[in-house]
Amino acid sequence: MPDSTNFTSMDRRVVRPVWKRRKTLLGAGAVVAVLAIGGIALTLPASGTVAVPASSVDIAQAKRGPFQDFLALRGEVIPMQTFLIAAPAAGRVASLSAADGETVAAGAKLAILSNSDYALSITGRQAEVLVQMSQANTEMINLNHSEAEAQTLIDDTDYALHKAELEFEKREELYRDGIVNDAYIKPYANEVAYQRTKLAQLKAIQTAQAPTLAGQKRQIEATASGLKRNLTELTEGLQALTVTAPASGRLTGFTLKPGQAVKEGDSLGEIDSGDSFRLKALVDEYFAARLKTGLKAIAIINGKPYPLTLSKIYQQVAEGRVTVELDFAGAAPAGLQPGQTMDVKLSLGDTAEALLVPNGAWLRETGGNSIFVLAADGEHADRREVSIGRRNPDSIEILGGLVAGERVLTATRLDHTDALHLTLNKGNRE
Repeated sequence: MPDSTNFTSMDRRVVRPVWKRRKTLLGAGAVVAVLAIGGIALTLPASGTVAVPASSVDIAQAKRGPFQDFLALRGEVIPMQTFLIAAPAAGRVASLSAADGETVAAGAKLAILSNSDYALSITGRQAEVLVQMSQANTEMINLNHSEAEAQTLIDDTDYALHKAELEFEKREELYRDGIVNDAYIKPYANEVAYQRTKLAQLKAIQTAQAPTLAGQKRQIEATASGLKRNLTELTEGLQALTVTAPASGRLTGFTLKPGQAVKEGDSLGEIDSGDSFRLKALVDEYFAARLKTGLKAIAIINGKPYPLTLSKIYQQVAEGRVTVELDFAGAAPAGLQPGQTMDVKLSLGDTAEALLVPNGAWLRETGGNSIFVLAADGEHADRREVSIGRRNPDSIEILGGLVAGERVLTATRLDHTDALHLTLNKGNRE
């Protein structure tokens, strides 16, 4: 068989066009594939992009304007003063003299408790105190008697000295005239000397004993005074079985029932001052550091504004809020009732110019650290970090990250906490 690789002079080599060669076709195919993939990539959204219905977002514009630094609160009417009623002793309710909601006077009888053991104990202690008081009284009488006897002896001796001196003086004239001798006058002189010495000794003893007697008297008087106080307290202890009103006002929370057992110190109810009121409100703990007494506020009652002053701040935080109390700066409106509520506007500072964005769900959705800024085409929004300052129910102060005129999404109504970009699909509906 002839070799097919041998060519004769009559044969001619056929050369394929470049575009039909295998390597060229493979290279071209790769280029086309790369271009196709690149085109697809260009049409894909950026990483972290979420498509949302355009109707699910709220859009607002960042604007410069006056920022009113205030809080909108809900105030509740409470009494200006509240007095607690505590059980003065343990016992059972024997009878009731008042009912919840009544207006009572200070000292009015509210209830009577019964406790036979307590009453007997008080009576026994009273008897002991009375015996001790009697003993102290007897001791004081004995001291006074001893003191009186000593003084009487001094007085008698002084009188005896006086008589002896008179008798001596009479006989002394006879002695000077030579009528009587020494033997006659000597007994009278000795009597004067005796009485004089005796009087001096008695006075010296009285002076020496005076501080001791005075100390004993003071001790007895102090003991007697303490016993009297004990007796008064014991007497009041018996009266403690009677529950009385600590002040005038309206009785609230007084729900005792006959036969009910109470312990000493148990809360039996309250008395609210019935003619003066203040407001109580809850403030988000975010604002706690900015609260201070003296801040001004306005309460809207029956469509009329009433000025208030922040008077008290409770430091305890409960469920993320602190409690404050506000007093009326002038006369409170008539007809207020405890528990009544109204709108209160608490001012935290002066009005100042600032870049503002409307308050909205974006603050909760992003934590206030970022906000979605709308692109010029109105169909895309990108998350941007921002710095916020003060806030009120209407506006948020923007300190950095935005410029006036930019449009932002103040609410998306969807959970996009991880989204970096949003695409607004105008054809979609929630």
